[in-house]
Amino acid sequence: MISQIIESFQTLVDAAAATKDKGWQFKIKNYQKAIKLLTSYLQTNPKATITTIDQAYELFRDNGWKLKGEPYQDGLGYQDRKPKSAILTKIHELLTHGQIKMVESAKLDPRILSIKDLCRIPGVGPSKASLLYEQGFTSISDIRDNLSSATPSIDLTHAQTIGLRHLEDLEKRIPRSEVDQWNTLLSKLTDSMGVSPDNRCVVGSYRRG
Repeated sequence: MISQIIESFQTLVDAAAATKDKGWQFKIKNYQKAIKLLTSYLQTNPKATITTIDQAYELFRDNGWKLKGEPYQDGLGYQDRKPKSAILTKIHELLTHGQIKMVESAKLDPRILSIKDLCRIPGVGPSKASLLYEQGFTSISDIRDNLSSATPSIDLTHAQTIGLRHLEDLEKRIPRSEVDQWNTLLSKLTDSMGVSPDNRCVVGSYRRG
């Protein structure tokens, strides 16, 4: 269920970035903050799950979230009461109905889907993707077709053009065995330079294991 919550919040991030409705930047910040907390919690507790809104509230509260106006009381829980926090409301809806209506709508929204796809291009954010969408480009294929035409009309930076050219390669996950080799090579190199092991580290998902 925690993974499903994370996935749902990521969809809401994509939706907010694409539609830019009132308060969209605050919504993105809040959803991303929740994603970070839930991801970290799941990495630390792989078998953990959330089956009640009380568990969700306690997790967020224990990690410093200020959820003003909540009816929660220690020892009593929410019982039949609904939370007021937007984040907890979404979790409550998912726990109660098995899905979040706003998330399901976003998954079918052509604009949101197109902007999410266009944002795959390195260096292209929601604003640039929205502009491209408004110009009639709804997919990576549309962009490539235009740029390869006799009269291309899309203005991409040099970095974005290179990112588009190598998009599929950049999206491939690097095998851990390959990173092991790089780690060994870089360790030998930094050892020869007198760099302390404490000052070097391969980060990202490799460090997380």
